Formats: sequence, C-alpha cells, structure tokens
Amino acid sequence: MVILDLSTYLPKTTLMSENPLAEIFGFPSNNLSEQAERYRRNKLCPYNNKVPNCTKDKAKDPLGVCSIYHKNAPVITCPIRFRQDWLIAENAANLQ
Repeated sequence: MVILDLSTYLPKTTLMSENPLAEIFGFPSNNLSEQAERYRRNKLCPYNNKVPNCTKDKAKDPLGVCSIYHKNAPVITCPIRFRQDWLIAENAANLQ
C-alpha cells in the first residue's frame, strides 16, 4: 500500500548528478516561483509543522530538504513531510 505517492507531486529526474534534492522548503527544487522563493527565504514549512518554520536540523538555520531523489524517484527525508493533507493519518485510520 502506498501511503503518499510523491510522483503525483514531483517530476522524476533523469540525471541524478544534476541535483539530488527533490524538494526544498516544500517546493520542487526547480520551482522558482515567487511563492517558492518566499518559503525558502523565510525558511517556512508548508506541511503542518507545529510552527510555521522548518525545524529540521536546527531552528535558526534549518536544512529545508523535504525529499531527495533516489534511483530517479523522490523519497521523503523529513517526517513532517508525511503530514501533507494528513493523508498518512487518514490511510492509517483506514487500515484494517
């Protein structure tokens, strides 16, 4: 059972040497939109963290890496990332 399939949110990469980071502060690494830049600049977490800022690694200068590419597929590296739309809780509640 797939709890959260990142392939619907992130593109697959063909060249791992390009950039192993799939998401930074909640946005694909190649997303240069104003909103993505704002989240990066302010170190914000869009995935229902207890505080608005990313807290991964250290509070003052967090890593901000939500997922990386492994074998050309995005893989979550941050436990907060699993909170997107609370799908993990919904799927866990429906397990029987």
